[in-house]
Amino acid sequence: MPDLRAILRRFRPLVVPPGLPAAATIPADPEAELRSELAPIIRLIDEVELAAADVERHASQEAERLLAEADAAARALVDNATSSAPGARADAYASRRRSRVAAVRTEQRRARRDVARIHRTADATRPDLVRRVVDCVLETTAPPSPGAMT
Repeated sequence: MPDLRAILRRFRPLVVPPGLPAAATIPADPEAELRSELAPIIRLIDEVELAAADVERHASQEAERLLAEADAAARALVDNATSSAPGARADAYASRRRSRVAAVRTEQRRARRDVARIHRTADATRPDLVRRVVDCVLETTAPPSPGAMT
């Protein structure tokens, strides 16, 4: 790349010393000189554009690969869920059944305790009830006393 002085020299006014031909101080092709100065920069820009296109192409391929992998993984999950659904339903049914059986057993234990309590109460109060019933029966079947008139 040309140095700064060479670039600045282009913008200086041309001073032609007296007696010299003017054509000798004017550059032959200013556009060619400008192109030669910019050529390395343009080459770098072209290289960057090619590198950017390569990166974009690689990223696009990687995105397509990742999408294909994600699609395959999603299909595998759906297939797995579909194939394991009957087993999961059976497990859920068995779990609900175990829960219900446990609830019934708990209720049966509670009922047995209530029955035992009722039997204990009946056993404790039966002699008194029998005595009262016997007393009532004896009172109603007793012969009238000799002094009582009806």
